Amino acid sequence: QHVWVNPYHEEDHVALANLIGAGHVVYGSDFPHPECVPHPEEWLTEMKGKLAPQDLRRVMRDNARQLVGLAA
Repeated sequence: QHVWVNPYHEEDHVALANLIGAGHVVYGSDFPHPECVPHPEEWLTEMKGKLAPQDLRRVMRDNARQLVGLAA
């Protein structure tokens, strides 16, 4: 209820979303650090079909907006 997770890009986001719920997983690339994803759209393309479209939108956008107090 009070924890959101931003896993490394190589971790299993689908398993994590299934475990804690997609509403508590946020995406981040941490560019320009070495462990970043310089082109997040590539990760997004890879995840299509692995997460439901509404869950993918939550992970990529809506959860972070909610955390910082912006409308989803």
